[in-house]
Amino acid sequence: HEDGWLLNQNMIGLAPAWSKMFEMGVPAKYDWAVNLELDHFFIPSRIRRTIIDYLELLRTGTKMEVASLERPLMFAWGNAFLFDSRMMKLMSEHWGDIAKPITSDDGKGCPEMILERATQLGACQQDMAYPLMVRMLKKRSKLPLKMYGMSGCNSVPEAPPLFPLSCWQSTTETWPDARLALVEILAKVSTKATVEEAKAYCEEKVPKDVYEPNHGPAVNGDLCAQLWRARNVPIMHLFKNVEIHELGARLYLHSPEF
Repeated sequence: HEDGWLLNQNMIGLAPAWSKMFEMGVPAKYDWAVNLELDHFFIPSRIRRTIIDYLELLRTGTKMEVASLERPLMFAWGNAFLFDSRMMKLMSEHWGDIAKPITSDDGKGCPEMILERATQLGACQQDMAYPLMVRMLKKRSKLPLKMYGMSGCNSVPEAPPLFPLSCWQSTTETWPDARLALVEILAKVSTKATVEEAKAYCEEKVPKDVYEPNHGPAVNGDLCAQLWRARNVPIMHLFKNVEIHELGARLYLHSPEF
């Protein structure tokens, strides 16, 4: 396909993919579905572990949070989204209406759930559509639905429930060499037992020539602490090429340390 295919318009492709999944009976066959993007790198065992962590925090939370465990659930992990079987079933019951493709030239092909944004801005991203979908399903089903989690990578809640960091992305978006180095440093940091050990590793072992052009060292004390907070993330974002995906696979999927 041509460069920029479905750029900022991926719900045009995702909506019919969901339709096919509903036809295949996915909601009845699977406990969870995860919507990832091509530039996400993910670690399946950590996804399972983080789902459990989220559920446990809800189980020990407020009455409303405990009650939400008996209703359709959806989590936002940065710009990745998770849907439990009940949420998928609820989506399937209303999909013919809320995901009906727009037929006008403005926003053509985008699902109706994001009509205003699609027709006014020509944008049809899943990270904008899914929060709107929850509101629509809440209104239609009369259920007190809520999407838990944070919609931005590197973000954690400031108020309970204090969900763990679930998505990390390098802050060095335009310097590929520095980004590769940071992914490798994160893997090493995640093997340390304490934040003090992690900081000692950064100070003693991280190559001093890991730099961002015109910005100085790519790794300092503050960034090392951020990498420590991200040590158990299930999803990493901005893996834009084969090289960084291969590095992630070597470090996290084929290494005896993990």
